[in-house]
Amino acid sequence: MMFDIGSRRITLVLAPVDMRCGYASLSRFAQACLFIDPDTGREVGIFVSKKRGIAKLIWSDEKGAWLLTRRLHKQKFARFEQLLRTQEVLDLTPDDVWAFLNGSAVPVRAEKYGF
Repeated sequence: MMFDIGSRRITLVLAPVDMRCGYASLSRFAQACLFIDPDTGREVGIFVSKKRGIAKLIWSDEKGAWLLTRRLHKQKFARFEQLLRTQEVLDLTPDDVWAFLNGSAVPVRAEKYGF
């Protein structure tokens, strides 16, 4: 089975989320608080537990909604508190997401803007 999230906008939620939530609750949270809508088929939401041992991805495609849960056995998902101080938005590629789901840190790409 292939999980294709390549053409979707990916949002990594930095605040810990209650992992008892299912697709419907996570989707409502994403829409109400983050202004992203995984039900459109154009966006993916990634939620991480407080202890950083569980991650859930939600998105939809033309056939239905997806809820992918990933639990790491020994290591934890990378922490992101330092990212809050450096930038507000990360552009994640699908490869970044799969590396993150395997326990690797998400690379931070520093970009300078000419404002």
